[in-house]
Amino acid sequence: MIFRCFKRGSHDFVTRWSSLVQGEEGGSIMKKVVKLELRSVRPRSIRKELRAKGMVLGTLYGNGVDSTPVVVDEKTIRRLLRNHGENTLLELVTETGSLNGIIHVVEKDTITGALNHVQFLAVGLDNIVDAPVEIVLVGDAAGTRVGGVLVQTLFKVKVSAKPAELPENIEVDVSGLNIGDSLTVQDIKKVTTYEIHAQPSTHICSVKSPIQEIEPEEEEH
Repeated sequence: MIFRCFKRGSHDFVTRWSSLVQGEEGGSIMKKVVKLELRSVRPRSIRKELRAKGMVLGTLYGNGVDSTPVVVDEKTIRRLLRNHGENTLLELVTETGSLNGIIHVVEKDTITGALNHVQFLAVGLDNIVDAPVEIVLVGDAAGTRVGGVLVQTLFKVKVSAKPAELPENIEVDVSGLNIGDSLTVQDIKKVTTYEIHAQPSTHICSVKSPIQEIEPEEEEH
């Protein structure tokens, strides 16, 4: 394992990560490394002080771990979410050792977008875990080129997989959709590495007819 840290006050934070572990078939799995500072009690009284230092509160729980309050660098989490999403496999480093995990839940301020709390789920590499995965529409729907409007109604779906095989997102190709066409969960490309938990008939998106403005009738004089 190799990672580089920098000092920020009394905390060390990971800025460049590379960690290789062996998969069940001997293959290497790349993990991102995140350092967590353990807290014996939840520091709600010093939330503002921590935020001023660029920190965010969190909780670590899961495989062989009692629920434990933690603190983590906010920029590190934002970078992870921006570049890899919530389900990338992490090496969570604490004062007492390291363990495998994923970002399980992120709570944000609905007005400012600031991170309020992050939940880290400790996982075993061979265990099956459930996680919400974002659905991303790709391609230009044919119907939109003649005035149709692409409308997405399903944005996330629950998926089960081994931690290293959780997808960052699920891409759905909409390029073949004409006005009046739609896609459901059963149209998602089948893969063997994860299982989707949703009714096959669940609606994902459709191309609607353009809304035509109705001209007001002229009043008779």
